[in-house]
Amino acid sequence: MINQKILDRKQSPIALYGIGEETARTLTELADFNIVGLLDGYKESGEIYGFPIISLSDVVSMGVGLIVVIARPGSCRAIADRIGEFCKDNNITLIDANGNDLLAPKKVLFTLESFD
Repeated sequence: MINQKILDRKQSPIALYGIGEETARTLTELADFNIVGLLDGYKESGEIYGFPIISLSDVVSMGVGLIVVIARPGSCRAIADRIGEFCKDNNITLIDANGNDLLAPKKVLFTLESFD
């Protein structure tokens, strides 16, 4: 199921963050989208699944406005911590595969006052 936030940018340059097997499956769902490359925390060149592995500087030069992180929730948070400031500085939306905004401020779920 393709999230509406991704669908709304179907024609815009999109990068996927992740090169695992789930990314391969996601690429088949997004076959008619404008996926310009894949990002990885350890590689900045090469090719996988028929797409180039690109660097963050490539993202800017390619005009990417959306990065979709294809990873487990805990890994999504680590990736957001790693590239979040870069995305904010370059006006790039960063979401997970479910459409959750990874740049949104963290919400406090409880406070110590709740225990009084």
